[in-house]
Amino acid sequence: MLVEMQNYYIKSGQGNFSDVTLTEIIKTDVEKYFNKLNKFKVDKIFDTQIEDVNDKVIGYVFFEYSETLINKSEKIKTMLTLISSDNGKTWRIQDWKIKDIADKVNRRLY
Repeated sequence: MLVEMQNYYIKSGQGNFSDVTLTEIIKTDVEKYFNKLNKFKVDKIFDTQIEDVNDKVIGYVFFEYSETLINKSEKIKTMLTLISSDNGKTWRIQDWKIKDIADKVNRRLY
C-alpha cells in the first residue's frame, strides 16, 4: 500500500516522502476524511469470489456503498480484496479506500 500511496502523492505533486513521513501524511488525510464523514453504509453486495494464487488464497467482495461527507452523498461501487497466506486462518485486507480518501481530502472534494 505504501508504494501505491507514494505514487499517488508524487503524481499529485505533493512530493516523494520517506516511509515514516508517508505514513504520517496518510494518517492525517484519513483523520481529515473521518472528521467530515457523516454517514457510511454498505448498500449492496454484488458478488464474492475466492481463488488460489500460488501459496495465497485471495477473496474478493464486490459491493456498493454510500458515504456522506458534509452533507454531500455519493454512491460508490468497489471491490474489497482479502489475502491469506495461511490457507484462510488469518486475512489481510488490501487497501481499498485509502487512495480514494487521500484524493478526496487533497482535492477538497467535501
